[in-house]
Amino acid sequence: MQDLDVNTLFVATIIIVFGALVTLFSQWRTQTRYKGAGFWVIGMTSIVVGYLLLWLRGDIDDFFSIIVGNLAILCGLIIILRGTSVFAGRLPSKPIELFLVPITALLFLYFTYVDSNAGIRIIILSLSTIVVTVAIVITLLRDRSKPWWSAGCGVATIFGLLGISMLVRIPLTLLETSDYSFEQAPAADAAVFLFLIFI
Repeated sequence: MQDLDVNTLFVATIIIVFGALVTLFSQWRTQTRYKGAGFWVIGMTSIVVGYLLLWLRGDIDDFFSIIVGNLAILCGLIIILRGTSVFAGRLPSKPIELFLVPITALLFLYFTYVDSNAGIRIIILSLSTIVVTVAIVITLLRDRSKPWWSAGCGVATIFGLLGISMLVRIPLTLLETSDYSFEQAPAADAAVFLFLIFI
């Protein structure tokens, strides 16, 4: 099977995530009271910036394209988790907010500058994403008495699928050789990325 062009996938992702950002922004502007939608807008903005930085890899310094880009995506998801907690009337997950980004950042720095390994970085980001998506799903499904619970199930399904796709991506990355390169990712890995775009 022929490998898919990763740049095309990044462009598609940026367009779709930007569209989601515009939709969330318009939703936030219609709110008459504080319900967490502002966090979702900020989170999606961070994700858009992260994907833009990843797309510019090779044209800008690796620190910005690899480290800052991936951390912007992770921070965006954590901010979306905060908005979901506000929406659901729950306390935010302090351990995730306080420790996940610094730990991920340290591991990314190590596996970029000390022991350069793109495959390990993908596994680290996938695991971090799984932690956040599980927290979002639990937050949305915890209280069946909420009037929005059935709609929350739909959103939880989307985040659950995001977590599952990250879980599938881990063994695909492990099956690759030690010189894994995202720019030359195999079709199976690119297919998982396409699934992420669809989600």
